[in-house]
Formats: sequence, structure tokens, C-alpha cells
Amino acid sequence: MALFEKCQLEVTEKYRHWLEKMNLLSFEQVMLFDQGTILEKSKKRDIRRIEGHGMAAYLKRRLNSPIGKSLEMFLEGRWPHTAPFNEYRHICALQRHQLPVMNAMSTGEQRRFGFPEYGFILVEEVKGVPLDRKLCECESSDLRDKLLRSYGQLIARLHQKGFYCPLRLKECGRAPWKLSSLLPT
Repeated sequence: MALFEKCQLEVTEKYRHWLEKMNLLSFEQVMLFDQGTILEKSKKRDIRRIEGHGMAAYLKRRLNSPIGKSLEMFLEGRWPHTAPFNEYRHICALQRHQLPVMNAMSTGEQRRFGFPEYGFILVEEVKGVPLDRKLCECESSDLRDKLLRSYGQLIARLHQKGFYCPLRLKECGRAPWKLSSLLPT
């Protein structure tokens, strides 16, 4: 992928046939795709669940990329990318280390003067239960503490290896446990 190209696209060969059937084989087709279930939508990004031809996937689009963040990365000696493209790189790195993670089907970004403007990642659906729901359903505080500790250890290991994964417990205000109880006293 040439970093100064206007539009960049990566397609995982395993999914090329499905992407073709879904009419999602070009950067423009994916960025303009308006089907599926909208899970999140704002001026900055949107996330959709897409189903078709016996498969489900999640499309995450970044609709603008802040130039300030890109400049900061560039000055640190790192080539700036959109958040979806960085997620793609993280997925690939985790897979190289044989960690069980979702499969990236495709990613792409639009650049101007070498800096990212917007982009996307399309990932195959992995069935599961969101962590915040699992925490709310825990019957014992010991089990909930063990689950949180394990999750924290995993995130710490990822951070130590250069991965970034924000803690996203969206419903913590309504959960039966308090986030403040997780902090050291």
C-alpha cells in the first residue's frame, strides 16, 4: 500500500468472493454503502452490521480524521492512519501471534497530501456477549472481580506490546458494580 496514493484499499483474499457478491470491492462502494443495521452514527463515524450470502460482518467507517492527531503521529516518527486502518494493523499483528481475534475482510483509507482523511474496516462477525452485559449478569462479585482482573491483565499486556485498546464499558453507570471499586485505594 503506497502511502501517498489518494485512495488505498486492502482486501483479504479469503473474503474476495463475498465482497464481490455484496458489491463491496472498491473503496468508494464501501464508503457509500448505506445498507445494514446502523449500530452507531455520528458526524465522525458510523458502524453497521451487514448480512448477506450466509455471512454477517461489521463495517466501521471513520468519516473524518483530525489533522492534529495525524501531525502529532508524523512528528513522533509514525506514519498516520485512520482509526479503522490502525485497527486492521492490530488485528493482523495479533493473528501473526496466533491470538484468536476477528478476521479483517477489507480496509481502506482516503489520503490527502499523505495524511488520512477518512477510511473503513470491514470485519467478519464473531458471535459473543459484550463484556458490560456479562458483568451485569454475573451472579457473584468474586466472579465479576475475576473477569475484570483477567480483562485488565489482557489489556495491560496489549499496551505493553504497543497495542491500544480503550476500556469501553458503555453501561458502567447502570451496572450493579462501581467502576471506582476497580481503582487501587
